[in-house]
Amino acid sequence: MLGLLVFVSYVLSASYYYVESVVNGMNKRRWLFGGVVMGPLLLPMFQISKHMTVRKSVGFNSLYFCA
Repeated sequence: MLGLLVFVSYVLSASYYYVESVVNGMNKRRWLFGGVVMGPLLLPMFQISKHMTVRKSVGFNSLYFCA
């Protein structure tokens, strides 16, 4: 039962990383594979990478409003 719960959490986190990477213009295959391998443990690195991608596209010296 615990193995099934771990498997489902890894699959759900991989699908979350895939969708969010497509939305934010990141490498989708890399984040899908990382989500399958590392699961929810990848979330802090994903959030930082997403933030850096947004900052690179907007610019580091500009103001970014999140609505």
